[in-house]
Amino acid sequence: MKEIARALNRPLEVVKRALDVIKKLDPRPGLRYNKTEPRLVEPDVYFRKVDDQWQAFLNEDDMPQLRLSPTYAACWCVMPPTAMCAIT
Repeated sequence: MKEIARALNRPLEVVKRALDVIKKLDPRPGLRYNKTEPRLVEPDVYFRKVDDQWQAFLNEDDMPQLRLSPTYAACWCVMPPTAMCAIT
């Protein structure tokens, strides 16, 4: 504290009082207004070391399920992938 008082060119007693005030402050004042718990962020990709090599893996826990409309599925099966499917 002496070094702080010297650097600020203030008496040591003033620095001590300021430190007492700072100790009483709330480091997270916003928590009084927001009562919800923070959501944990889950990565889409994670890395794991396998046999001295790092490999990337998809986190499939929250991966959306993809569905294909039966109309488009039928179109895909009938036509080659390069052809355009005209659905009426």
